[in-house]
Amino acid sequence: MTNYASQMIVGPGLSPFVSKDKGDFSNRANCAGAQFTNNLKTLAQDVVVLGGALGGIKLASKSDKFARPFAKITDGFAKLNQTLVKKLYKTNVTPTWIRKLKGLSPKTKAMGAIAALAISAVSYISCKHLYKMGQIDQKYSDKAAIEKHQKSVL
Repeated sequence: MTNYASQMIVGPGLSPFVSKDKGDFSNRANCAGAQFTNNLKTLAQDVVVLGGALGGIKLASKSDKFARPFAKITDGFAKLNQTLVKKLYKTNVTPTWIRKLKGLSPKTKAMGAIAALAISAVSYISCKHLYKMGQIDQKYSDKAAIEKHQKSVL
């Protein structure tokens, strides 16, 4: 399997060329192409999510009507956390961050909620990208191992 430190230094698109377990040049080139395609898909997904989030944040900063539903989500989140703190720690003291959250304007709450959703989406995309990166690497390592075994048998 490819050394993942080399993937971080050289990059996922070029690391198959320096890897010792990818076999011949055509297999290495196919692996690099698949990694490059995976990177482009991930980049496109990130751009769409972050662009939508920035547009939503801009709209929330200008429109109270747009900001209200997101502010309600944030208020519900604060209320849920306050209830959990009361039940888990058996105290009626509200944590400082919940009090500060309740004191924010609806527009600020909406922008925070949109940013939190965007961060969650980008995190999911990144995890999916890393998983696919490992699958691609394994596929071409296995392909090279099968080729090597067939050559040694013949």
